[in-house]
Formats: sequence, C-alpha cells, structure tokens
Amino acid sequence: MARITLEEALARASTVDHEKLATTSEAEIHAYMREDGYDPDASIDPGQVVYPPRAVREQFGLTQAAFAAWVGIPLATLRNWEQGRTSPDPSARALMRVMAREPKAVRRALGSVAPDLTRRSSGQRSKP
Repeated sequence: MARITLEEALARASTVDHEKLATTSEAEIHAYMREDGYDPDASIDPGQVVYPPRAVREQFGLTQAAFAAWVGIPLATLRNWEQGRTSPDPSARALMRVMAREPKAVRRALGSVAPDLTRRSSGQRSKP
C-alpha cells in the first residue's frame, strides 16, 4: 500500500464528478443501493440498534488511539468512522454490537488495555 503525506493528498485533484453527483436522481440512487445489496424500500426494523463506534469506545473509557490499538484497526479508520466520513463495514458493525452488548466477553477475548492508554473518570488520559 502506498503512503502519502497529507500535503500530497490535498494537492491531488478530486476524482469526484460533482456534476454527475448533483444530477443523480432518487431512482438512480435506489438502483445503486440495489446493486450494492441493499433494499432501499425496506422498512427499518425497530429492533435493529446501531452502535456508533464513538459511543462504544466511550463505554470502555478509551482514547481513540487506545481503542484503535486494542481492537487492531488503524487510528485513521476509527477517526473516519467517528467523524462520519466513512461507515464501518458489516463485520465492524457486528463487532461494535458485540462490544456494546457483551463488554465483559470482549475484555476476556481481547485482553486488557494498557493502563496508560485508558481515560480517567474526568476524561483525562492517565500518566504512565
């Protein structure tokens, strides 16, 4: 995987076709959703609960860096999820659901987090 600096990324020209994006109809959006395996006309199941990554991370009292390291994902990925730039894929959503519903099991499975990466109750990071 190639890595570039932020300056290099910002200097690149956008690949988004803004004209096409602006002229995309609802029917086309629904067609794209069907191509991606979603039913745009399906009703939302009231029993289906979404567990936002930030809420799950805060449930464990961890910083973004600590949570990403603990779960084994890149910090940038977690930040993108929390800031709404990208959405977790289905397996990550399932992990968030398990973490929210069964935190003790997750701690047993993933092990403990280094004490210097956890937050104190005031929201401040602990000193090593």
